[in-house]
Amino acid sequence: MIDINAIKSFFPPSMREDSEYQKLMLKEYIQCQILEYLSNSRYIAKLSFIGGTNLRLIKH
Repeated sequence: MIDINAIKSFFPPSMREDSEYQKLMLKEYIQCQILEYLSNSRYIAKLSFIGGTNLRLIKH
């Protein structure tokens, strides 16, 4: 299991120190883990994402 400090290390220092972002950082980390799992799945070709599911990660 990964702890919150390890997750925070993926984000800019200004966000790491702000406790308001802690839930958002955890949420984004979990989303990235799910997307990574799906991308390695044989079912990825059958999936479609509706809305802006991964746009922020791709644009930045």
